[in-house]
Amino acid sequence: MVTAVTSLSRSGLSDWLVQRVTAVILLTFFAFIGVKLVGGITYTEWSALFSQGWMKIYALLAALS
Repeated sequence: MVTAVTSLSRSGLSDWLVQRVTAVILLTFFAFIGVKLVGGITYTEWSALFSQGWMKIYALLAALS
């Protein structure tokens, strides 16, 4: 029996699922930021947006994706 060295005991399905989840995270993050930029946003509004906890987590998830 041959074992794949590069698989690291993960299935192709789990790799595909991780790729899709990260793609959705990035798509929604950049769409949200794009809507904010097109709508016009001041530095004060931008700073207030990124001072909220949910936005910090969302930006971290996007960066890690």
